[in-house]
Amino acid sequence: PVSNSKEECINRALSQLGKSYDWTAIFAFVLKRRWNEEDSWVCSELYAYASDMVRKDRVSSFTPEDCWKISK
Repeated sequence: PVSNSKEECINRALSQLGKSYDWTAIFAFVLKRRWNEEDSWVCSELYAYASDMVRKDRVSSFTPEDCWKISK
């Protein structure tokens, strides 16, 4: 069970302000490669990180489809 408050999730997301969008990961997604940058995010990765609902070793490969799968 997830025990994170909204405030904790928001604070985790805010801690990442200033990091750039990971365009390399978008190209990698299209080409089915793993070229994620460690100092930038795509939306679904940031969601996975901030929500703390995803194992840390899976955050960099969390996709928009994964977001949809765990949504209510």
